[in-house]
Amino acid sequence: MTVTAIPDFPAVLAEAIRVLTLGRALSPAQAGSLSRRTDTGFLIGELASGPRDAAPFAAEADAEGRIGNAFPDTLPADAPVLHAAVLAARPDAGGVVLLRAPRLAAWGLSARALPVRYFQMFGYTRAQEIPVAPARPEQVKAVLAANTDTPALLLEDGRTLIWAPQPARAVRLVLSLEEAAQVTAIADRLGGAKDYPAEAREKIYLSLQAQARR
Repeated sequence: MTVTAIPDFPAVLAEAIRVLTLGRALSPAQAGSLSRRTDTGFLIGELASGPRDAAPFAAEADAEGRIGNAFPDTLPADAPVLHAAVLAARPDAGGVVLLRAPRLAAWGLSARALPVRYFQMFGYTRAQEIPVAPARPEQVKAVLAANTDTPALLLEDGRTLIWAPQPARAVRLVLSLEEAAQVTAIADRLGGAKDYPAEAREKIYLSLQAQARR
């Protein structure tokens, strides 16, 4: 998948911050990041909660995650290479979010995959679970190669990688997965989330995918 850089990427970042802040999905302690694929690599920018006087930080990176200007101290140094790993492993991904969302973080820190049991998850994945991986590029690529249907990856350090054809869709998917993580955890305490029959899951997936294409 090849797309060109968009001149209003800071506006895309600002909208992502607004949506994720309203959804309480941004950690006040550690900034997240959002990337947008380009012809030569990707744009990457900071997703930080709280008031700000300037536009969010943004930089250009090559396909390996190397950037040409200084990265802010508020972002983990490995953020660009983790974005690069996902974009390399998922050619159809146009945008990637990396952040520490509170409910998803709990699953990653527990080293437990998030089961795909919540109804809304059937609309965007055929995967049986959202897997967990070490926060290292090669391990990320290996787990994604072994889980071709997953739309996200939980990292053992509590962060989550989420991707979609466009950055805005990846941001919305963060909120969907946060809700699924919360509901599934509650269901666990009530005896465990029950799965839908495979045929019903497939019908739901195809129906919601058709709606999304309209």
